[in-house]
Amino acid sequence: MEIERVQLFDEIPRIEGEHVLLRPLRDTDADALAEFYGLRQPAHKVSIGYRLLERYWDRGIASETVALMLDYLFGRTDILLVTASTLPDNLGSARVLQKNGFVLHAQNSPEDWGFEEDLPTDKWHLTKPA
Repeated sequence: MEIERVQLFDEIPRIEGEHVLLRPLRDTDADALAEFYGLRQPAHKVSIGYRLLERYWDRGIASETVALMLDYLFGRTDILLVTASTLPDNLGSARVLQKNGFVLHAQNSPEDWGFEEDLPTDKWHLTKPA
């Protein structure tokens, strides 16, 4: 069966897994967030991010979310490279990325996280499997 490919951000997708539903954000959403951002169309590159309230940690939700996002990106779009950033002490997020095949690309690289000063950040990347 041929899958129709769409250009990322032509539409906001609805992606559903066993325990996770990814869809456009609503005003009533607050417990978790997953996002595609930083699209670099000529390079076929995008970044992903996710945040969960602590009460949802260690349930596999972040790992499933990232897997769904990657399935969508690599299966339905022309994206070839996905990047993500973590704070160095966020070992849980690092494990989520590692479980999903990401490779640590740079450590303690300054990044703007919306605070007064840039924060040291670990950079991760994953290329589309051949």
